[in-house]
Amino acid sequence: MGEARELCRESWVLDDLAELASGGLALWDGSEKITARLADTREIEVFRQADTQQRSDEIVLAYLIELDGA
Repeated sequence: MGEARELCRESWVLDDLAELASGGLALWDGSEKITARLADTREIEVFRQADTQQRSDEIVLAYLIELDGA
């Protein structure tokens, strides 16, 4: 959880969230507080699938929604 909380404050993560959209809506408006929480069972599975597709030295970000242009 500590690493996840740190990611919520990283400028590159916040910049990405402000630029990404789903259904034509930005993922983040730049003003709401970004927080980390524990994942549920379905979310853990999505993360594990994404993790197997990344190199081991990369940070894995798994989006639980359909991203525009992805």
